[in-house]
Amino acid sequence: MPAPHARVLALAVVLTVAATGCGITGEAADAPTTRAELRRALLTAEEVGQDFAVDEDEDDGADTEFDVSGNCRRLVDQFESQADRPPAAKVDFENRDTQSTVGQSLHFARDLAPTLGEYLRFMRTCGDLPFARDAGTMRLSGERVDGLGDDAIRIRAEVEVQGLGPGTLRIRGSGYLWIHDNVAAQVFAFDGLSVPDLTPIRLPAGFARKLAEKADRKLARVLDD
Repeated sequence: MPAPHARVLALAVVLTVAATGCGITGEAADAPTTRAELRRALLTAEEVGQDFAVDEDEDDGADTEFDVSGNCRRLVDQFESQADRPPAAKVDFENRDTQSTVGQSLHFARDLAPTLGEYLRFMRTCGDLPFARDAGTMRLSGERVDGLGDDAIRIRAEVEVQGLGPGTLRIRGSGYLWIHDNVAAQVFAFDGLSVPDLTPIRLPAGFARKLAEKADRKLARVLDD
């Protein structure tokens, strides 16, 4: 992956990956699901399609910092702390021709604190997040959606960075966070980037939603076994 694009995507990862939590308690949170079982629910490259292949790069954007203060600083710290808790299962994909990326992760819902509602409130309050070390901003917005698990939200992300090429570079992403029984699930897809002119390559409309639906069906089969 070209270094400029890798950095742009890393800037987006910290919050979009960290905030899959849902504070489910009670019987659902104690359902007997294991990490090995959840790994069976991960998508394959063939299921993702679009010439994606598994990406073994471990860069998760952990050194990203946001230039925020006050209540937004507290909320960013809260969500970023979730990144220190590894998911029960995860997989990343990359299209090496377009540099588009897809990520899927599965968490035990009982292990995570922020709820989907709290994440939506965070995006309404602190949706524009300036980067501390890069000239740019990450913008997040979200809404509740139907048809995925027990409760779900859609997230739109736009990473805007200056200084990596002529003009302003904008990479868009779309993802879904949802709860299915005792599992918090996430699927995200980010646009690609042409090289060397750094022009965004857009993913097909509805691509992330189709992947999320496919992932939820696969998760349901694993949980029902």
